[in-house]
Amino acid sequence: MKTLTHVQRIKAENQQIKTQIEQLLGWDNATFCHFQFNAGLRYLQDEIDLDALAIQEMAEMQTFWAWWRNQWVKRDIQFLKTVMQLSNQRHKTIYRNERIEDTYIQNHNVNTILFAPHKVTMRESYSRLIGKINKEVLDG
Repeated sequence: MKTLTHVQRIKAENQQIKTQIEQLLGWDNATFCHFQFNAGLRYLQDEIDLDALAIQEMAEMQTFWAWWRNQWVKRDIQFLKTVMQLSNQRHKTIYRNERIEDTYIQNHNVNTILFAPHKVTMRESYSRLIGKINKEVLDG
């Protein structure tokens, strides 16, 4: 039996969490990924005080999306913990079956997110943006 590396184990755990969320919400992979991607774009547009070019640069960066997915899974873990803790009382709360999707969407609303990308990610996006601007200036 092959032992998983730390990264492989984390990826497998994250996939398991994603699968649990999809099952809980009745979503398929495409619905989940579309929601997560669009929330990331809204986050860049609404929460980071950048111009359109800088937002576009951030949206093209793998490091931003890796960071975004890591933050996302943290929120999903907490969401699942809450659902599990409520157990048979869930039907009395906003986590009841008929409200669970709305509750999940609200839980990932960009206005409730109180974290920002790591400085390395921001520096990389600024560096890429400045490089593009310099290239445009040089190319005329």
